[in-house]
Amino acid sequence: MSIWYVIWFVFWDGLHLSDWNFSALSDLIETSKEEVLFLLLSFCEIMEAKVQGSNFSDSTSGEVSSKIQSFLQEAICYWIGAINDIVHGDSSCSHIHETELALLCGMISCYPRMIDNPEMSSYLIDLIDALDRLLMIEAVSVAGLPKQTWKSVIGAALSSYNKSLNGKESQPEETSKFLYLAKRYTSSAQVLSAVADYLDIVYGPTVEAHSSNRKYHPELSVEKAVDAVMIFADNLRHCNKGIHFSTLRILCHYEPLSSVDSTNDQAVGKKTKSEVAQGSRVDSQGMNVLQLLLSIEETSLSISTSRKVILWISRIQMGLPAGRVP
Repeated sequence: MSIWYVIWFVFWDGLHLSDWNFSALSDLIETSKEEVLFLLLSFCEIMEAKVQGSNFSDSTSGEVSSKIQSFLQEAICYWIGAINDIVHGDSSCSHIHETELALLCGMISCYPRMIDNPEMSSYLIDLIDALDRLLMIEAVSVAGLPKQTWKSVIGAALSSYNKSLNGKESQPEETSKFLYLAKRYTSSAQVLSAVADYLDIVYGPTVEAHSSNRKYHPELSVEKAVDAVMIFADNLRHCNKGIHFSTLRILCHYEPLSSVDSTNDQAVGKKTKSEVAQGSRVDSQGMNVLQLLLSIEETSLSISTSRKVILWISRIQMGLPAGRVP
């Protein structure tokens, strides 16, 4: 069967893809893996644009779905093994061509739409762990590719993992892992964006993050907030908007510094009430500045919004000489 006939049929049949179409597609796995991946990507784009929340198994029989899912799963496992071989110094795997990496990225992109078993999403985490170990190699480039390219693959895998959550309850160690990756790869816009998306999915938008009864993950506690600001400080003035915007989104998920007020009150000792009050104002305003900066970044400038943005900027400017901004 001509591959171009299958391509034509997929596009023109649109969302009404039949088992026959996918049976033909699954038959191509043995001979034309690249073409199969191209068609799967096309299908995923259609599903992403028109049928939010649908997945591959909704459109296919169990046998066909299982075959194509196995194809992707085995491919991801192969890459995990290949990357581990590079880490362990296997010279036969010392060079990865850009075309091969593009195929990996395509598989990562398809994975959450094709795999409807939440447990199988753990393969993406295994892949991320393998890539993280790969980037521990002390070199400008790894396996013939710049490190920044590999960081982008980590970001793509994190984004696909986000899509595979589908309401699944996140485990505490997942948050720790995502935050670790954000702090390790502070220069990767793709990683930072994926981590910010993860925090939004698991903990809700940042505008809802600071409710009084919220219990913060230990890695998002007020003690960790100060360290995080220091780690991400350079990103906040980065010229790449993707980097500083995603960094703000991440920082706004941390527990506000005002949460330490009660602790400060107990430890004041010989401090006067006025000194305590002044310290509390600094703490309570510190994280609010990040929220203001995020609001400014999120607002599209127009005649109707310009006044609001100017007021936000003025609040920050007024806070600087008054000592309300740490």
